[in-house]
Amino acid sequence: MCAGHWEEGCHEMVQFIMRYPEFCLNLYRFSDEMLRCAFFESFTTTVFKQVLEKYRPHYTDSELKDFEIFYSGALINQIDRWFEGNLKESGEAVDVRVCFNLRQIERLMK
Repeated sequence: MCAGHWEEGCHEMVQFIMRYPEFCLNLYRFSDEMLRCAFFESFTTTVFKQVLEKYRPHYTDSELKDFEIFYSGALINQIDRWFEGNLKESGEAVDVRVCFNLRQIERLMK
């Protein structure tokens, strides 16, 4: 596991999916794609706003928005790939990969 307030949200999401895989897969498969994308985008935007907020003094609002859009798309891609693979990859592996990459983003921004 990795530490950090923003990471708690990612951990909770992965843990929920691991606890209720059939329910989550059914929601994924049978949900409207546009609504699903909007939900994932809302979640990832919230995560990245938390990550990026402390860097506000160093970047313009436009630059922070660009970081948010680019990296939230990468996070959504990880979630989609996990679901498209029927959640066969371990949740722990997804969690570790996501947290590792979020920490790299923080390192990049310093």
